Amino acid sequence: MTRRARGSSDAAGAGLATLVVNATLSRIDALASVALAIDSRVVTPGTADAHVLLPRGERAYIEIPRFGEPPPLAIDIISDVSVEEARVAALELMIALTNSTPWEIRPMFR
Repeated sequence: MTRRARGSSDAAGAGLATLVVNATLSRIDALASVALAIDSRVVTPGTADAHVLLPRGERAYIEIPRFGEPPPLAIDIISDVSVEEARVAALELMIALTNSTPWEIRPMFR
């Protein structure tokens, strides 16, 4: 998974947590589903830095499999505060997505 921070697709935030989704969809559709689940919007749509701003300020980025690779896709949650904040935001997002999508989601952290 790729680490990202505000304004740069190459910089690392203070914390990263990843949710793995066993679904086949485009990055655009996955971002839209995340935004809809938390009543937010996609920031910088149509760019490599497209993401969804989460309620407490964390950001959700979608990482899709490379061409020819099977699912899963990943939702990387980036926090500028800490890994713990990223994990809490990821679990909150997982609950929202579980309530609004048929996706099978699992956290990739302990």
